[in-house]
Amino acid sequence: GCIDCHSPHGSKFPALLAAEGADACFECHDGVATEIEEASEPHAAMDDEAGCMLCHDPHSSHQAGLLAKPIREVCMECHDDV
Repeated sequence: GCIDCHSPHGSKFPALLAAEGADACFECHDGVATEIEEASEPHAAMDDEAGCMLCHDPHSSHQAGLLAKPIREVCMECHDDV
């Protein structure tokens, strides 16, 4: 639900997030943070403000893993040479 990521009664972060940027996601998905740290560029840069939202859409996705689009489309946006 909403309160998994948002603090409805107030937050110092935009959109009433419980934490800043990708840290809101890492509250529950801490293993992913480690994977990103170990990944090669540009994946390691994905923990910035846009972070997880580059590939995932937690508000309206109907894809597995809350991907913004089907996985082939998500990956091909950056990996068009594959």
